[in-house]
Amino acid sequence: MTVSPRIKKYTNTFYQKADGPKMKVEINNGSHFCASHRFNEKLLSKPAIAWMQRYINGDTRFDKFLCGNDSYKDDTRISAYDYEDCL
Repeated sequence: MTVSPRIKKYTNTFYQKADGPKMKVEINNGSHFCASHRFNEKLLSKPAIAWMQRYINGDTRFDKFLCGNDSYKDDTRISAYDYEDCL
């Protein structure tokens, strides 16, 4: 899978330096607007909503959608998935 050098340089730097709970989902060959593409909306909305419910609302029931049975790493549309707070 291809990850642009620009993503590696900037996204990973910001992600590594961020404090607190964090999650990163990279779309394979995605552009800045890839989240609004109809196929990626559904793919990205599940982990994003689960993360927000978990950390904004404090609802631990959503942990299972971040770490559990869903294997975002196995989806060919995702080039990288990192969620460091999995138990």
